[in-house]
Amino acid sequence: MGPRLRICLGALLVMCFACDATPKEDSPPQDRSPERDRRESEEKEQSSKSESDEAPSKSEDSSDRESERASAGDSARPSESEDGPSESAGVQIHMVANDPMIQGPMDATPGPDGEVVYFTATAATDDADGLPTTLPGVYRTGANGGEIVRMCEGAPLVSPTGIAVSLDGETLFLADPGIANGGALLRGPAGETTDCPEPLAATVGMAPRGVVVAEVDGEEVVFFTGQVPESGSPGLFRLDGDVAEEVASGAPFAAPAGVVVASDGAAYVIDALASNGVAALLRVDAQGEVDTVVGGLGVGFPAGITLEISESSALVSGLSPETGRDVVYVVDLDSAEVSTVTDTVDAFAEPAGLHRAHNRNVFAWADSEANDTGTVYVLEL
Repeated sequence: MGPRLRICLGALLVMCFACDATPKEDSPPQDRSPERDRRESEEKEQSSKSESDEAPSKSEDSSDRESERASAGDSARPSESEDGPSESAGVQIHMVANDPMIQGPMDATPGPDGEVVYFTATAATDDADGLPTTLPGVYRTGANGGEIVRMCEGAPLVSPTGIAVSLDGETLFLADPGIANGGALLRGPAGETTDCPEPLAATVGMAPRGVVVAEVDGEEVVFFTGQVPESGSPGLFRLDGDVAEEVASGAPFAAPAGVVVASDGAAYVIDALASNGVAALLRVDAQGEVDTVVGGLGVGFPAGITLEISESSALVSGLSPETGRDVVYVVDLDSAEVSTVTDTVDAFAEPAGLHRAHNRNVFAWADSEANDTGTVYVLEL
């Protein structure tokens, strides 16, 4: 990827996070919600089952996480490009979802043509006794904002951390590691519907974290990260109809999360613990061979990754190990050179999912606490 494209992407992302935000640069990050702590605790338990002896367990509380981020300075750091952000013309940026009653968006994806956005979050409501509670849900809104449609809230959802849409825009796939018996991938209708997705029996016990739909060799394929049910070994998997097939598992995977797949079948996985306790970008080729593209990254929960439409670079929704604040990594997939964007982005501290529309350079990104209760953004290049 040339300097001009990296500069454009950097400027684009800076503008995106600056738009409609109310940064609190001098304030510490907000307290984490119990629901979020529970989800990260689940990720810790999953990573502890890893077959990699080099990957330490994820800490249980925020003080331990800060300690990990500080110690990560001893790890290999990605090289940063000297190219700085510049002005970019013709960029349309929108904050499409920020509602105090629909909180903490975890992942967001545009429809195939970028005209609609689907996202997962939790709804603030009252239980049968009138006491405040939350319900996990799936929501839909327009790419220009507007009404947020509640597609599904409550069962069978427990903690949906990933969402993806089919190539034709008719089907949603959700990764929910909290469903009973070890989590599952769910499938349900997209579009103007309020029907809830249903767990896929073949994925029960696989604790899915991230999910993506890709076109490989002219065919639609669903990939997801999770674990082998029998052994708990972390890895990458794909659906063949209703059957889950292993692509690769075991080391170097430790806590695989976000995933994106190129048209040649190569998958790029963000693993939250594969690089001396911090994240690495792993490449899994069509034969299941795994290589590290770059290590020493920091990520939030869930870790978000996507490709720009030329597939020459990956965009990673990151969390700086040094500052504990948002950062966007732009990784050149040929050279493994990493550019970072921190301006304005570092006002936030809970980066989450990131996806691109199948047919256009339209992106959806979520920060679980931006503007107090979390925000979903859309940007178009």
